[in-house]
Amino acid sequence: MDDKNTGNDQLFKKKDTAFYLGVTTRSVENMMRRGLPHLKLSSRATRFRRADLDAWLEEQCKVVKMG
Repeated sequence: MDDKNTGNDQLFKKKDTAFYLGVTTRSVENMMRRGLPHLKLSSRATRFRRADLDAWLEEQCKVVKMG
């Protein structure tokens, strides 16, 4: 991941997004089909905003308290 941008406006490549989310790139592709927000810059270039990822995860995932 590139450390040039440190704010929520940071753009990730698919590989960086997978690392950030702790999943595979294939999982990122599946999440995209389920509505993960992304920017399609060209047929081969897709980028993800960190703020969009965080908001989508917050909306999609449930927090389960154990204990």
